[in-house]
Amino acid sequence: MKCSFTNDHYEYICKLIKKSPYRSIFFNDRYSKGEKILLLRHDIDQSPEKSLTLAEIEKKHGVKSTYFIWLTSPFYNIFENHYSKILYEIMSLGHQIGLHFDERSYNVNVNIRMSKKWKITMYKKWTMRPQNPLPYYYLNIVF
Repeated sequence: MKCSFTNDHYEYICKLIKKSPYRSIFFNDRYSKGEKILLLRHDIDQSPEKSLTLAEIEKKHGVKSTYFIWLTSPFYNIFENHYSKILYEIMSLGHQIGLHFDERSYNVNVNIRMSKKWKITMYKKWTMRPQNPLPYYYLNIVF
């Protein structure tokens, strides 16, 4: 089947994963040497809504994945109620949310190390908010 970059085609891929000898795992899951594993990740660069659709397809077929959020996205703000609900829904489907850090989003005058610490702090505050009904998820950071 030729890749058409549609939700139907992604569902086809998830069906193949489910039938395969590979086990989908999170970045912090343990696995045995020689075990066939699949680390599936998605960067949510533009559309949390479309990511939720992918997460629903994956859940339907028993596929785990990690969705990386971008705190400096010009397309969404994780602290807005609409986007927080979408990200919590992705987690409630059994997926992980991780922090995607892109150093290219800063000019050379910014202290990158301090910026990373700030982003990790903000991410932790978002995941531990009192109204958060879900447990804290392992923090995945991409550098």
